[in-house]
Amino acid sequence: MMIFKSLSCRYGIYNERKFNFSVSHTLIYSENNSSGKSTLLRLLLYAIGYQIPSTKGLCFKEISTILEYERDGNNYIVKRPVSPHGDILILIDSDNQEKRFILPLDQLKLHKLLFGISNEDVLLNLLGCFYVDQEKGWTLLNRGTVIGKNKFSIEAFVRGLADRECHQYLNQLRKIEEDLSRYKLFEKVLHYSEELADRDDSIFALPSDEKKSNIVVQLKTQRALLQNELETVESIYKDNISVKRLIESLKISIQDNSGNIIPVTVNNIYGLEDSINFSTSRYLFLNKKIEELEHQIASMDEPKSEQLIDSDENLISKYVRQFSSLQLNSIEVLDAIRYLAKEKKTLNELIRDITRKHNTCIHDLYADIIYFCNKMELRFPLKNSDSFLFTNDLKSYSGAEFYKLVIAFKLSYIRAVRRKYNLILPIIVDSPSGKEVDQENIKKMISLLSDDFFDHQIIVASIFHYDFENYKELKVQGSILAEEIIENDF
Repeated sequence: MMIFKSLSCRYGIYNERKFNFSVSHTLIYSENNSSGKSTLLRLLLYAIGYQIPSTKGLCFKEISTILEYERDGNNYIVKRPVSPHGDILILIDSDNQEKRFILPLDQLKLHKLLFGISNEDVLLNLLGCFYVDQEKGWTLLNRGTVIGKNKFSIEAFVRGLADRECHQYLNQLRKIEEDLSRYKLFEKVLHYSEELADRDDSIFALPSDEKKSNIVVQLKTQRALLQNELETVESIYKDNISVKRLIESLKISIQDNSGNIIPVTVNNIYGLEDSINFSTSRYLFLNKKIEELEHQIASMDEPKSEQLIDSDENLISKYVRQFSSLQLNSIEVLDAIRYLAKEKKTLNELIRDITRKHNTCIHDLYADIIYFCNKMELRFPLKNSDSFLFTNDLKSYSGAEFYKLVIAFKLSYIRAVRRKYNLILPIIVDSPSGKEVDQENIKKMISLLSDDFFDHQIIVASIFHYDFENYKELKVQGSILAEEIIENDF
């Protein structure tokens, strides 16, 4: 069982705030919206290493967090401090052993320890199982955005549950899709070329000053390269001078093998003076070359952009002419598109078979979804489990029905994780209300959580009270980091 015990936050000049959570049910409550409830939930996820977007007026990267949590009877501390050395997270385990992680690079490595799960496909989709965001969460059924850049994919999730791996095929598919996109762009270019060919070709006459414009571009490129080198040489020169001054000010000496004391000066450090002289000479040479190039550029009398746009030979004509000179073979492009489309279809079918064929996890998930839908009095036509779990048909359900269907899917994911890894995840729900969800349906959802997930930690943020037994209330009255939170136990 995984339990968030407490979260401490420090922000700027404000005193540290500590929020304690119940092992069973916690209600983060306020009498109105926009009072910090969502911020507290997001900080909880931020504290365990997720990349979570900040809320309005509050930058999470400026907040230090300390989370105490328990898993399978062992206590852990997770620290995510504000650090000048980057985004660092520190995990202290039950043996007081400290491990450091650099985020987001080490996020998977961290979460393998936090959740006790090694399968990366499951870990990458775990947030979409136990967290329902008030913005994205109530529309996320089986694939899409959880929060920020955190995604959920039912295909990857069920592959992970079944310990099936197809990263090689997925990488091939991504490469094919990228190539296909490029070839389709070439196809559009071909269509446009054909359209231009049917027009008056007087637009393709070469202007007298185009050669001059090309020379100017080349000169500017040379100047940019020399300026970059000049900056590097100048930096080396300054570093050498700094070393020289430092050595002169320290007045240090060394002792040779014979015991003689030898003062260390800039004159007896091999190569230092040569380096300074070289950088000085190179700096003067580069400055002179840049001046010469700038003189050449000025002498070309380059036309201003306004003149190009207003002149008979404007930029559009220039670029159309350059565009028309592209050599593309329509037969090769179309053949490539057909070949890649065929390869894409083959790979998709292969990945689909790896994901779904003889995967008992799919049937277990489907059975749980039916069970939860029945509990919430949501009826739907019986369908094949494969097609229904991976459905894209989201328009068949009204707003209220769809919200209940989302909850049924989410709870089936949580139960699947428990069945596979014996991990009892916390359930975090942000603002379970909206114009499509009335309080009667919310009560059905809360009742379902209380009946079937009574041994999970449940944290809900809402402007309503619900029929939880033995719950803790964190009453938010203003800014959660600037004002005290009232804690009540019921």
